[in-house]
Amino acid sequence: MNPFFMALTFLTIIPVPGLKHIDENLLSKSSSCFPAVGAIIGGILLLFFKLLHCLFPFRPSITAALLLALWVLLTGALHLDGLADTFDGVAGGSTSEARLRIMKDTHIGTFGVVAVILLLMLKYNFLLNLEGLKLTAALFFSPILARWGLVVLMHTTPYAGKKESMGKLFMEKITPAYLAVATASILAASVLSPRLFFIFLLPLTLLSIVALRTFFLKKLGGVTGDCLGASCELIELVLLFILSLPF
Repeated sequence: MNPFFMALTFLTIIPVPGLKHIDENLLSKSSSCFPAVGAIIGGILLLFFKLLHCLFPFRPSITAALLLALWVLLTGALHLDGLADTFDGVAGGSTSEARLRIMKDTHIGTFGVVAVILLLMLKYNFLLNLEGLKLTAALFFSPILARWGLVVLMHTTPYAGKKESMGKLFMEKITPAYLAVATASILAASVLSPRLFFIFLLPLTLLSIVALRTFFLKKLGGVTGDCLGASCELIELVLLFILSLPF
């Protein structure tokens, strides 16, 4: 199976014809295609924005709400689930073992619910304040860079759990070549707006990755699949926030 279709199947709800099961041997290799999947998500969001702008030209609140709804729908809320589990574990445990144990609980706790609500509220408000080139950049580049950030984290950070999991399968065979391909993908995308990309978005993505890696190493001793999902959401949030500022 093509690694791109594997990544598309795992990261989105977009159906891939003929796919009957996930090939575990291709999981690590598919990480090289994460930014490309982000580009698919961003492209769909941009097309949807054009449609909404025609239907509701003077109702930015409706446009922002529906854009956010589609954003969540496209990913099947996969990363939001990771965000909720991560906040439950980090806030509810006093040791790394306790935090990891809480994160494996299938039930969402108070901290997880609050984290998801706050993140969605913030994303909505940031989208509401974006327009023009900055809105286009936010919708297109945020999904790309956030998913590239996952590849960087998987390549540079140890796995925190002990049991077999999807996150571990992704991380255990990842190579510098996969990271190089993912990086080449984001650099290719940068031609659409090189000034915004290199002056603001890429440096802030790198800072976010460093901060998240440091935090997870301190709290958990590494990252899990839930941590990666949370990281994707938080990197997107940071980029939306920066682009919503007046400059």
